Amino acid sequence: MKYLGSATAKKIGFYLNILAEIQKRSEILRKRGVKEMILTDVQKRVIVKFLESDEYFLDIFANNQYSQYEMFRKCVLNNSTIPPYLIDSVHGDLKG
Repeated sequence: MKYLGSATAKKIGFYLNILAEIQKRSEILRKRGVKEMILTDVQKRVIVKFLESDEYFLDIFANNQYSQYEMFRKCVLNNSTIPPYLIDSVHGDLKG
């Protein structure tokens, strides 16, 4: 089965770049004293391991970009203290 829509799924590297940017921005906000939020390297590894183990997330032929992003967003929210608006902001800026 192959997804034929216009929003084809992204490879995992795209979401690794988003995680790195989230980590940078959360560190900047924490240093400014805006929010006490941080994405540690351990949390990043847990998120990456979860995404790599999910076959549906990695299947770029049967999956689409929107469901892939929702899975990524839910995983980040469950495994860190990062607020949803930061995830959405970074995704909007890096959307390719």
